[in-house]
Amino acid sequence: MIGDPALLARLQQKMTVQLFHDLDFALTDAGEGWAEITLQISPALYNPNGVLHGGMWTMIADSAMAAAIHTRLLPDERSATMQLDLRWLRPVPPPTLRVVAKVLRRGRRAWHTAAELFDADGRLVGVASGMFAVLDAGEAPRE
Repeated sequence: MIGDPALLARLQQKMTVQLFHDLDFALTDAGEGWAEITLQISPALYNPNGVLHGGMWTMIADSAMAAAIHTRLLPDERSATMQLDLRWLRPVPPPTLRVVAKVLRRGRRAWHTAAELFDADGRLVGVASGMFAVLDAGEAPRE
């Protein structure tokens, strides 16, 4: 996909959090309704079996799907993950894990998303889907 540099810059500014920096992942591309995040894989992120921990896959997929939603939110809206499903297809070797996420359906209050996860050679290594609540900026999530 060919991204929108201005939209990417706004999204990077809006979604910059310390956790992204600490774990070495970043928004690397975005356009209307989609976003890409790339993780630099390091041994600190491995599980006891010596491969990238599944929690990292989940976090980066969730972050990419949220970023895709943020490309379409109104200024007075925010989102919260309601459901996330991830399928691991194969282990991902270093140096990177790249996730491309898109908005599939925009409902009034619930948005559906999908993500594909790729290794550095462009091989599909996982797929994810998610559902996000879209809330007014001042509205608290319900329990």
